Amino acid sequence: MFRKILEWLRGRVQVQIGGLSPERFLNLCAGNGLILRGLRKSPEGYQCWMLLPEYREARRLARKARATVRVRRKAGLPFLLFRHRKRKAFAAGILLALGLLWSFSLFLWDIRIEGNTRYTDDSIRSFLSEKGIGCGMPMDAIACEEIEAVLRNQYPQITWVSAQISGVRLTIQVKENFGLLEVPEEDGTPSDLVAEADGVITGIVTTSGIPQVSAGEQVTQGQVLISGRIPLYDDSETLIRYQEVSASGTVTAQIQVPYAWERSLFLETNRVVSRRLKGVGLRLGSRQVSAGSPVGAGAMQYRLTEYYTPRLFDSFVLPVTLELTTEYTYEVQVRRMTEAEQAQAAEQALAEQTVLWEEQGYRVARTDLQRSADAFQLTVSGTVILEGPLGVSQPLEALPEERPEAAD
Repeated sequence: MFRKILEWLRGRVQVQIGGLSPERFLNLCAGNGLILRGLRKSPEGYQCWMLLPEYREARRLARKARATVRVRRKAGLPFLLFRHRKRKAFAAGILLALGLLWSFSLFLWDIRIEGNTRYTDDSIRSFLSEKGIGCGMPMDAIACEEIEAVLRNQYPQITWVSAQISGVRLTIQVKENFGLLEVPEEDGTPSDLVAEADGVITGIVTTSGIPQVSAGEQVTQGQVLISGRIPLYDDSETLIRYQEVSASGTVTAQIQVPYAWERSLFLETNRVVSRRLKGVGLRLGSRQVSAGSPVGAGAMQYRLTEYYTPRLFDSFVLPVTLELTTEYTYEVQVRRMTEAEQAQAAEQALAEQTVLWEEQGYRVARTDLQRSADAFQLTVSGTVILEGPLGVSQPLEALPEERPEAAD
C-alpha cells in the first residue's frame, strides 16, 4: 500500500515497446537498473508500467536500441497537477486542506483507555475533563507524567498507569489491583477446626494442631477435624498438660448440596416491524449540532444511535463525528420453549451456578438432577456433590475438671 502511494506521488506511465529490437531495449533496461512493472507480451511488442523519472531514462535507451517507446496511459500526482495547472481554486483548495490537516494535528481529538475493568471509560474521561484534559486541547499542553500521577492519586485500585501520545490520540493504559490491599492479621486465639457440613474427607494437610480424621472418613457437621489442644508428655509418657494453639490446615471433602431451579416455559422475543431515521447529529470537538425529533421512544419502540468518526490513519482521528439515531418499532411474540431449548436453559443455569461455586473454591464432582416441565414452569431439582475446602475455626471448649479420688 505504501509503495503504491509513493508511485502515485512520483507519477507513472504505461508504455508500449516496439521497433526493430525491443528485446535489446529490455536488456539495456535491466543493465541500467530500470524496473519495468507488469511487463507482458502484446501484439505490437511489449507493454509495462514505469515511473516517470525512469521513463525519461528509457527514452535514451530506446534510441540506442532502435526501439520505440510510446505512452499509452498516465497516472499520478504530477499529471494531475499539470492537468489542473490553470485551476487556481483547485490548487488553493488542496493547500487549504493540507493546512487544515496540519492544524488538526496540533490538537488532541481522541482518548483511548485500555486495561480498565473496575472503572469505566466515561468516569475516567469525566475526571480528566475536570482536570482540563479533553478533546480539542493543544498537544503541547499535555503532560503525560502529570496525567499518570493524578490518575494514581484519584483511583486507589489503579497500581500502574502509562500515558502516551500517538498522532492525535492519547492512549492511557492502566493496571488494576484485584488482590488484597492489606494482609489480614492472624488470630492467635486457641481454636479447633471443625466441619461446617456433613461430608467425606478427600484430603487433609495439617499446619498447626493434631489431625482427628483421615482421608475417606465420613464426618458430620460440628465434628472436630483438627484439634487445637496438643497433649504434652514427660519421659514416662505421663500426660503433663495441654498446649493450646490455633488449629489450621487444609481439609478437602466432598459435600452434598441441594439444587433447585425453575423458570417460565414461555419465551418472549421482540420482532422489529419497522425502522425510521429520527435524528442526525454532527459533533465537532466539544460542539454538537443535531436535527430530529427530541421526543423519546414510545411504547413498543426503542432508539439506537450509531457514531461514525472518519480517520486518515489509525492514530489520526478527524475531529468530526456523525451521529445517526434510528427508531425501531417492534412487537412481542410469545412461544413455548422446545425440548432442546429447555435442556439448553437448564445447562446454562447450572453452568452459571458452577461459576459461583468455583469462586468459592469448590468443583462439581457429580450431579444427580431431574428436569421436569408442567404447563407453565420448567423445574430442575436434585443434589450436587461438591469437592472443596471444609472446616471453620471454633474456640476450644474448656476441659472438664478432674474429681479427686475418695480416700480408703
